[in-house]
Amino acid sequence: MELNRVAVDLNLSVFYGHDEMDTLLSEGYVEDLLSNDMTNNKERDFWISRHVDQNVTVVARLKGLVGIPLVQGDDPPEDSPGKVLKESIPIIDIHLCDFEIVGRVYDMAKGEVDSIQF
Repeated sequence: MELNRVAVDLNLSVFYGHDEMDTLLSEGYVEDLLSNDMTNNKERDFWISRHVDQNVTVVARLKGLVGIPLVQGDDPPEDSPGKVLKESIPIIDIHLCDFEIVGRVYDMAKGEVDSIQF
């Protein structure tokens, strides 16, 4: 499933990285502890987290993640535009809580052929 489908179907706003929204998701990962994120995220994961500091862009690029969803209407970090535009990482505004967005993306993925696993 493409990241763009998630954004369109769930009526989400994209702050940065519009050009990378056609990236395919492979799996999903929900975590707020950066050391766990660094250890357990895999390339093309959709990482759902409450982090809003500059480290999210670093972790996302190092791990090859498809985007950074900011849950519950959080704003991107002030230093994000330069880092994100340089790295072409989509930052998406998700007005839902972690639990609800995971459930909705899971429901969307059920119709896909094993493209996402939660």
